[in-house]
Amino acid sequence: MTDEKQKTKESPKIWKAKAWNKWHWLQYHAAIATNKYSSRTFLIALAITYISTFAFLPSFELLPNNFFSNNFQPLTSLFLSLGCALLGSSAIAFSFMMFAMQVNIERLPHGLFHKFSSDKKLLFYLTGSIGLAISIVSLSMIPDSSWAAFAVANSTIGTISIFVLFLCGYKRALSLIDPSNQLEILLKETQKSFQIWDKRCERARPFYHTDSDNELDLLAENSMDFSRRAYFENNPYWHNQAVEACKHSISFANKYASRGEYEISGKALNCIILVNSEYVKIKGTTFFSNNSFIPTGYSHDNFISHSLELIRQYTSTGLHNKDERHIEQALSCMHSLANIFLAIKYSSVRSNKSHANLALGYLERAIMNIVPLCMDDVIMNGLREIGDLSREYALQAQPNDLAQFAETICKISLTRMSSPDSFPVVQIASEQLSKLTLNALCNCKEGTSYLFSTISSQSYSLISVVFSTIPDAPLLSNHSSYLSSLYSPINTQGFMRLFLGLTAELSRQESTLVDSHEHCFLNIIEWLKSIQDSHVKIFNQAASSQLPICTDLVMWTTSIIKGLITLTKSPHCPEELVPRLHKHIVGLSRTFIYTEESRDIFSHLETNSVTSNIFSCCQYAWQEEIPELSEKLQEVLFNWTKKAGQFETGWGIAGRGILGICAFSLIVDNPIFFEKTKNQIESLAEIFPQNILESVIRDLAGEISSSDNYSYSDSEIKITLRNVDLQKKNILLNEVIEILR
Repeated sequence: MTDEKQKTKESPKIWKAKAWNKWHWLQYHAAIATNKYSSRTFLIALAITYISTFAFLPSFELLPNNFFSNNFQPLTSLFLSLGCALLGSSAIAFSFMMFAMQVNIERLPHGLFHKFSSDKKLLFYLTGSIGLAISIVSLSMIPDSSWAAFAVANSTIGTISIFVLFLCGYKRALSLIDPSNQLEILLKETQKSFQIWDKRCERARPFYHTDSDNELDLLAENSMDFSRRAYFENNPYWHNQAVEACKHSISFANKYASRGEYEISGKALNCIILVNSEYVKIKGTTFFSNNSFIPTGYSHDNFISHSLELIRQYTSTGLHNKDERHIEQALSCMHSLANIFLAIKYSSVRSNKSHANLALGYLERAIMNIVPLCMDDVIMNGLREIGDLSREYALQAQPNDLAQFAETICKISLTRMSSPDSFPVVQIASEQLSKLTLNALCNCKEGTSYLFSTISSQSYSLISVVFSTIPDAPLLSNHSSYLSSLYSPINTQGFMRLFLGLTAELSRQESTLVDSHEHCFLNIIEWLKSIQDSHVKIFNQAASSQLPICTDLVMWTTSIIKGLITLTKSPHCPEELVPRLHKHIVGLSRTFIYTEESRDIFSHLETNSVTSNIFSCCQYAWQEEIPELSEKLQEVLFNWTKKAGQFETGWGIAGRGILGICAFSLIVDNPIFFEKTKNQIESLAEIFPQNILESVIRDLAGEISSSDNYSYSDSEIKITLRNVDLQKKNILLNEVIEILR
């Protein structure tokens, strides 16, 4: 009952809120309709009213005209004086509006003044008002009083119409002066010109009929439309209107950007973008791709080259003025143009995206020209533009086309790093490389070997320079900060988190990705193949210099291994790919044992619990019921213990490693594996120094004597030992102690 009463109390408020919401909706749409159709509605209504007076002319003779019969002469004088006054005011209004257009001539690019001064709507409003004024003057010539009522009605309607035309003309003059509206008019006329040429092309198609396109409807989706191309080649001037529109738009952009009115300059650049979009749409499948083996020259497009050259000149002006907003708008425009050209349909699906690559080249050169000016914010925005464009490439282009993005990002960031205070650029570059890798994993269909090898090599070049150039210390964490997108375990938008999310989604029974993303498994294998060597080099360089980022690298490697182990158990993973995944998982885990043999290096690595992390991978593989893989990872743990345990690091690597080997043996609980474990420990006892063996024995004895199974420990090895059977644990550890003695 309480809920019903509460609903009853709130119902008037709800209805009131709904009423206000409806009222605001009506206001909004009424404002739009008024702004769009008010002038047109008034003109139509007045025209209908004015014309209707002639239709009802016979009825005016039935009306009483006694009053006008006695005052006929003053009435004609009134019409004459009123008409002359309106005629004079129309001429004055005409002169005033034309003067308003002329004093704003400096706002118009060269060649547009005549266009907007001879606007048809404005001339109609002004000449219409003069014509109505003349019609009112002519009413003074009515022959007798029987026409009086008709003349009064027409003069009243005409006078009102003249004032409405004044308002419409004034509004139109303001619209023509407004640069935003000027650009809109320019764009509409260009679109209209394109539509006209499109219709002409379709009408002339029978003249250009060829055997290769018997029927247009039978053409394949991406086949060449030879009829349309032939028509456009025979009429090379068909896009002159668009060329002029781009020239005028860039004039607007330059003029208003120099004044700091970036809103108008942005609209002018957007006009160029829309014109190019219409051009690509109208031209259809008539583009040729560039052939790198046999250059034909057919891929060259004058209009596209002209548009890109205009933007290049616009960028040069911004660079000369060192105007960051100016340059950023130019970079954004280049990105939009490249995105438009990316949608061009060539004769082959595998064709090179020549025109998009051309725009990308302009974008790269523009950013490289910015680097000497040390405008880091602009450079970072440029890198983001390149990264955003790479996502579109991953969806529409061939995988090899994506390789140029890795080269461009690395080239820009390395060039900027030659100067001081360039470190934020590195952070954006690593972020874009991370996104590029993920986009390639998710969206590229086939042939990704070259792409991933390029990304890997470029990433290694960037990271190695960062390690050798940027100073770091445990409290600074510069490397972890600038390379967080690549290696940080806490960056929610970093590569590691997103990759683990991808593997988890691919491993789900009801995965939404697998139906259209089966290629992801092959891409992951190609990616693993490409990073094997580079990841080992990066890890060695960080470990040799004892950099704090080793913490991130250890966690990254461990997490990626676990994600890949989960992926191998995916119900969607092809069986033939599982052994290859296992091979790469083991190869990635060997990163830890490929480091240089040095006490300081091993001591630094063990601060990040490398031994426990390797054991964690072994245990995880066993929990996922992959015994073959878990045993191979156990061999990695043994090799790590054998290599690093010989040194006295203060972290007890040998003791931790042997405890991990024993813990894994207890998990497996197999007599054969017990014997293998004992043989491994015997080999370790032969190479470890005596002081190391004594330390290991103390660690094992301490684990046997420990009776508190619930004490806190951050070591997964000790947690595992405390969860196994106590009697079996003590028996095995005692046997191991005897072997070590």
